[in-house]
Amino acid sequence: MKQKKLSSFYFLSRVHPIERCSKFRLVEEPIFGSLKLDIWLDGFHLWISSTKKDFSELNPLAKNILDTFLASYAILTNISLSYTRLGWVEVRGSRVREAIIGTIDSKYGLFKPPRKCSANSNLKYAAKITREAIKSVHHRMALKDYKTALSDGGDDAFLFAFRSLESLCRAVIRSGGKVEKAEWKRMHHELGTSDRRIMPLNNVANLVRHGRTTSKKLKKARKNRARYLSIARNIILLEIKRSFPRES
Repeated sequence: MKQKKLSSFYFLSRVHPIERCSKFRLVEEPIFGSLKLDIWLDGFHLWISSTKKDFSELNPLAKNILDTFLASYAILTNISLSYTRLGWVEVRGSRVREAIIGTIDSKYGLFKPPRKCSANSNLKYAAKITREAIKSVHHRMALKDYKTALSDGGDDAFLFAFRSLESLCRAVIRSGGKVEKAEWKRMHHELGTSDRRIMPLNNVANLVRHGRTTSKKLKKARKNRARYLSIARNIILLEIKRSFPRES
């Protein structure tokens, strides 16, 4: 039987808006197995070396990692970045230990990202969260749903924000079932939160869910969107700091 040859892959992406990325710099940050993340300004690239997996297996993994990474960054900074996937490079039949793949862009001469700054500290912490969340579906979904809520300009944002808390509850209590009173109680016990704390977001999410678009409470929530979304973010951060603490 013919043995499958090793390949190495480089997935190229651009994150935007560029103005948010002017200090970004993270080099060969390990994420998952032999997969590493390279960030330079708005260039976000994934490097996977010496693997027997093919493109059809690695492509969805690369997308999932980028999605999870930017969701992790969003929970830390409350900034929602988007990205465009540009393509990939594949090197077949060889063990690649080192490689440089560059892109040419006139704007790169305008910025010189520093090695150390708060932005890069958050990138490194987001990478750590990604390493853990990629193995935990409920942590991952909590992060992704919050980022979706942050990006959504309509009423659905409240639904996504509350759904992020439901996923978080499953992550905290390590259960994949329905989230009801007993499950919330267990989460509150672990995180030091309460029903009273999440109730305003729950009430507004229910109004959206049932199409009550003229409700006074929903109108009030629209004017105070950041405050309602912060209910979800602050509770998710409690769990992130508890389970995936920042390295000193």
